[in-house]
Amino acid sequence: GGGPGLTRACHGSEKKLFRQRFFTQTMPAVMAVLRPSARPGETSVNPDHRRAHLSALVHLARHAPVSAVLQSGDSVLPVLAEAINALADQSTPFADKDALAGGIVLTAAFLSDSRGRDTLALHAEEHAGAIIGALCRMGSAGAGWRRLKPNSPPAVPMD
Repeated sequence: GGGPGLTRACHGSEKKLFRQRFFTQTMPAVMAVLRPSARPGETSVNPDHRRAHLSALVHLARHAPVSAVLQSGDSVLPVLAEAINALADQSTPFADKDALAGGIVLTAAFLSDSRGRDTLALHAEEHAGAIIGALCRMGSAGAGWRRLKPNSPPAVPMD
């Protein structure tokens, strides 16, 4: 389902390639903000806004078909470690356990698919250490998460 309002009872329908088209149309705008500034020593965006865009990228990718994400792998993979770190940082409002799970699934997609492995091979020297480090930090940060009730979906960082 596509959420409230997009149900058969409400005469809503979701076209087969909707998620892929939405990802391919939206991702370039998100990535444009995340690209480094053309001027050395100057940041392209406020750090909080950058974390918001990194969170948006992971949420876009986790709801898109894997094939669409892998096609954009050359632009997604370089910021994946930064996105995982931003989502694991419990001192910010962008800490999100569900998005972290999406980051793990996204990393696994790059490892399990041949197209993803090709992209990893191209970027291995530059980004592999950062991705592994981010996954390790995320694992150690996982101890600080708790749920409000046993089956409640939103996760809340512990103080």
